[in-house]
Amino acid sequence: MKIEGLHVAIVYPVLGLGGLDVVIRDTGKLFASMGIHVHYYTIEWREAEWQLPAPTYCSLSLLPDGAELWNQQAVDFVLQELRLRQISVLIIPNYFPGPYLDLLRSSGVKLVFWSHGMPLWEYHDSIEARRFVVKKKLSRHLEWIFLRVPFKLWTGAYRRPWEDYYRRVIEGMDLYLTLCPAYARELAEQLCLPSEQASKVVPLINTLQIEPQPTLEKEKLIVFVGRLSYADKRVDRVIDIWARAHKALPDWRVEIYGAGPDEQRVKAYLEQKGLPRIRFCGYTAEPSEVYRRASVLLLTSTHEGWPMVLIEAQNHGVVPMAFACSSGVRTILGEDNRAGVLVRPFSLSQYARRLVRLCRDTDYRAKLQQGCLSKRLEYSPERSREAWAEIFQRL
Repeated sequence: MKIEGLHVAIVYPVLGLGGLDVVIRDTGKLFASMGIHVHYYTIEWREAEWQLPAPTYCSLSLLPDGAELWNQQAVDFVLQELRLRQISVLIIPNYFPGPYLDLLRSSGVKLVFWSHGMPLWEYHDSIEARRFVVKKKLSRHLEWIFLRVPFKLWTGAYRRPWEDYYRRVIEGMDLYLTLCPAYARELAEQLCLPSEQASKVVPLINTLQIEPQPTLEKEKLIVFVGRLSYADKRVDRVIDIWARAHKALPDWRVEIYGAGPDEQRVKAYLEQKGLPRIRFCGYTAEPSEVYRRASVLLLTSTHEGWPMVLIEAQNHGVVPMAFACSSGVRTILGEDNRAGVLVRPFSLSQYARRLVRLCRDTDYRAKLQQGCLSKRLEYSPERSREAWAEIFQRL
């Protein structure tokens, strides 16, 4: 479907090699194929990592020095640009403009908030971060277990501000995009949205370019690919799982790819454990080369929205494993475990047992590999094209 003449803007702080950065780039390529002009606005453009997807239809501008998402300087610049380029739709992935929402609405453009997390992920993230902090001090740890913290969790005092935030975002936008249908239902139910507000919440599954001929002959290699951060990714669990499984898998090895704020701590933890055949490999700009060799991918997160690493693994015939920590993860792997292995949150012993079975049982692994190759077709850009066409029609 062609939508010639439509001008769309996307505002995002950094365009580089991040998972969402890639989605935003591929969306620009898709829009260009639909005849839509896309204008990117960003604070930092890492040009060596993120190329403009289709120069004929896509352009990019840096926000002025000192601009942040969002402050007055950024808003003034964007408002000027909206008028200059005759932009009809402003897409805002993840970063709500807060007190500047009314100014953006006054421009007359349609506003679309594109959420890339599970509902109320910020609440879950803050709880995990608090847990990590209190472990360092006995008095705060006791408070967490016995006193004020359990009371606030029970009464919803921690959760309520985030619920109010989500309601404000949905109310202020023309449309609110979620990562899968289950998240749209969860938001409507958890926030008790009236029908008018609930109708604004629209699912849009992230897609990717389908690998035409993935390598199916794999090494006996288990990998983790992602950001090394504690509150969400919990890479330390990879080490704990391997501690339980490595003796049963003497001819397998683990490679951990990524960087992040928890890097030094987890490296020290691995050194303390002294486990064989597991190592950190640093950040990789070519994850497809990792997927080409790997048989199994581990995801050990406490919460996830729509983890691209899972569908990238499936796209390359790598069997993913993950805790069933969100509807997004369950949707990708399949509740029937036909395109990966779901593990009960957050059982390390069950994870290790299922990893051992997956690695030892060649026929089982081959069956799941074929399930992954079938599942990946659901992420075809053609499906995204139809979904975006419907979204623009609604606007």
